[in-house]
Amino acid sequence: MKKIISLIIAVVLALSCFSMLSVSAAGKCTLHFSKNSVNVGENVTVTVKVSADEAMYGIQFVLTYDDAILEFQSGDACSGGAGALTVASGADSKTKSLSYTFKAIKAGSCQIVTSDLIYIPLSEEMVDVANQGATLTVKDKALSGNANLKSLSVSEGTLSPSFSASKTSYTVGVKNSVTECKVYATAADSEAKVSVSGSSTLKIGKNVRTVTVTAPNGTQKSYTITITRSDTEDEPVTSEEPDDNTENPLETEIDGVVYKVAADISSVKIFNGFTVSNVTYNGENISVLKDDNDQYTIYYLSSEEEPELVPYTYDEQTGFFTKLEYYTQGDYTYIFAQLPDDMVMPENYYQTNLKLLDMNIYCYANSESGTRDFYYLYCYSDGIYGFYRYDTRENVMQRFPELSATQTISPVVDSDAERPDGIIARFNTLTTNSKMIVIAFIFIVLAVVALAVLAVIKVMNNNADPNSEEDSSEDDFDEVTLNSKFSLLASDDEKEK
Repeated sequence: MKKIISLIIAVVLALSCFSMLSVSAAGKCTLHFSKNSVNVGENVTVTVKVSADEAMYGIQFVLTYDDAILEFQSGDACSGGAGALTVASGADSKTKSLSYTFKAIKAGSCQIVTSDLIYIPLSEEMVDVANQGATLTVKDKALSGNANLKSLSVSEGTLSPSFSASKTSYTVGVKNSVTECKVYATAADSEAKVSVSGSSTLKIGKNVRTVTVTAPNGTQKSYTITITRSDTEDEPVTSEEPDDNTENPLETEIDGVVYKVAADISSVKIFNGFTVSNVTYNGENISVLKDDNDQYTIYYLSSEEEPELVPYTYDEQTGFFTKLEYYTQGDYTYIFAQLPDDMVMPENYYQTNLKLLDMNIYCYANSESGTRDFYYLYCYSDGIYGFYRYDTRENVMQRFPELSATQTISPVVDSDAERPDGIIARFNTLTTNSKMIVIAFIFIVLAVVALAVLAVIKVMNNNADPNSEEDSSEDDFDEVTLNSKFSLLASDDEKEK
């Protein structure tokens, strides 16, 4: 009886082990979208990741999707389309990721599912993997609310004031002989509709024409033109310029477009390392973003052409606003900055430009790099200046501390610095002319000393033997010789001068 019970237990344990091995070898599949929700016209990438507890050298599956909502663009190791992609790929590890890009062509909900998924291990026995599916939401493209005019003109007379998208009332004066005046208008948004009401035939007196712009999302804006026809052939009637806009201290003009400086920026996303602060602009108290290190003060502006708040920097000395050039990735914001004048790049880096979004960014490239996909940018992020590497293939910004510029330091003269030690060291600091003067002076001093020594010797000799003519003659000869040398030295010094 005990033997039978032991046998049963052994069989149960064996089956348990077999079951565990089967689950382990079954592998796992996951699907990941680059965006969980996209608008019509945008691209989305689906990544299929297969993993197992053993090395794989082959993967096969079918990826199905709704081709009425998504249009296949490109992908890894696949064929087909029209709703189904057949994938057969090699593998050389325990995990394998494959990516597929689709374009959203219609609003709706689309399921993307893997089927018949298997991997081939080194044992060459195919292993089934549980299939996975995920749902992608496609929305209609966000409709523009831009109801501005790009241009406005008339066939007769002149608009007063001159056209500006922010001004909605105009006057025109014409002579009595002008009986017709046409209005020409173009919308700022190519998808907006423009209609003109009122007759182009002019009566004597005031004639009102109204231009109505309807934005794609239904927003409307009207521009009014009052055309006054004179009752005589005198000069056309000049109407007073309408004042439909009271002076606003928060308005500024940039490249002919009127912008409004935002006083409230509670709707904007605060950059990492920045906090909301208050400043005074044209006497008005407004909110701005300031970084903790007081490097940047960011204002937000909007216009009728660009209703969304856009970050700008402001130069108080010139009164000019400059659009902030930056890149956002996740929770981090990278403000593109210029390399300081006292910094130089390593020799193997050269200056170039990178087209990123709608910006043309000053950056660097590595002449010794084996790929052209990487650019190096000097940025300010999270309170620190530094270099970042941008991967144009994967559209990823990465911190790159391996790269650093060299600071060029000009020599500074310190009045308290230690002077050269020793006579020779000081002599070497003199100019050539100064050196010649010093040398001549030294010879003069030596000559004077020598003369003094000879004179002393002569006196001593005379005292010892006053009748010795030979000694006197030798002393005279030495004196003449020394005097000749002194004269020669003096002459050479004069020539040098």
